[in-house]
Formats: sequence, C-alpha cells, structure tokens
Amino acid sequence: MVLGWRLRLVLGSNGISIQPFDQDVWSSIFAYEHSDPKQSLEIFRTLRAANLELLKRVPKELWNNYGMHQERGKESVAHMVQMIAGHDLNHLRQIEEIAKNKANRAS
Repeated sequence: MVLGWRLRLVLGSNGISIQPFDQDVWSSIFAYEHSDPKQSLEIFRTLRAANLELLKRVPKELWNNYGMHQERGKESVAHMVQMIAGHDLNHLRQIEEIAKNKANRAS
C-alpha cells in the first residue's frame, strides 16, 4: 500500500517530499495481528499485482523521477523498486506467523 502510494506520488510530482511513517504504530493501531491471514494475503497479492501492472506501463524515463524521503534522502522510482524487491518475503513470513499463531490458539 505504501509503495503504491509513493510510486504514484513521485511519478506524478517529481522531486516531491516523501513523509516517513512508523510501521509499528500502524500495526498497533490497526491490530494487524487480529486480521484474517487469508484475507491479508489476498489484499497483499492484489496490491502487489496492481503495483507491478503500474510499473509495466510507466515510461522508462519516469523511473528517474524521485522523491525526497525525510529520513533517507533522494529516492528514485528505480531505487524504490530495488528496495522493495524481496520485501514481500518479509510480509509473507509475517502472515505465515499470524496464521500459525491462530491455528495454535484454535487447537
């Protein structure tokens, strides 16, 4: 979700400021650990597919567009894509852990 927003922001407004966020605060406020793992996986899959489709349509020169992340500095579209590559594995592990914990509590 965050990547999709940031990509669209930077593609539409080269040089724009990118605000950081605290993922732990989001997790606490939105109680992700109580989410249905199957639904979470489907949402993740859908958002990832939408981002990949967007990137397929973006002209190559726009991959140089960048935002200024308030903590990390200049981040181009190409850099954001490199950073996020493989990041989905982390989220899949989190979903698997939630599913495992729910199954253990149910038994």
